[in-house]
Amino acid sequence: TTIIIEHRLEEVLAAPVDRVILIDEGKIIADIAPTELLKSDLLSKCGIREPLYITALKRSGLSLTEFPDLTQVDQLVSPKIAAALAKQQGTFCSPSKKKTPLLTLKDVSFHFSKEPIIKGIDITLHQGEMVSLVGHNGAGKSTWSILITGFLPFQKGELVC
Repeated sequence: TTIIIEHRLEEVLAAPVDRVILIDEGKIIADIAPTELLKSDLLSKCGIREPLYITALKRSGLSLTEFPDLTQVDQLVSPKIAAALAKQQGTFCSPSKKKTPLLTLKDVSFHFSKEPIIKGIDITLHQGEMVSLVGHNGAGKSTWSILITGFLPFQKGELVC
């Protein structure tokens, strides 16, 4: 018996798990086969992001009920799926060519106790941009977002709006 404790469902699905026990606010919400969980709306009800390939399949207009196994993304290959996904290409808005600065961070730093979390960030975000902040756990993503929203004060540097 192996128990995997993980908040990223894609990581769980990389292993051949027999069932997923979904917990929310300390209670078991579901004890279900992985494919059945992916076909349900339980993940969104519990605030868990579904795997991106599931979102892509849904947006392409394909019904998840027609797939006997949704756990192995590399097995979800067919001309029908490719055609449905191809129809969706280009439906996202292109970034604005106009670069109007919305927010600029100049030499921003922040630390908890003596542990530096944010170190001398210089960046400008432009109006209309779609930006992804990516990094491993503890890299400073949440702290960065808390700083730019004003919930914590900068310890060094400035924010220009």
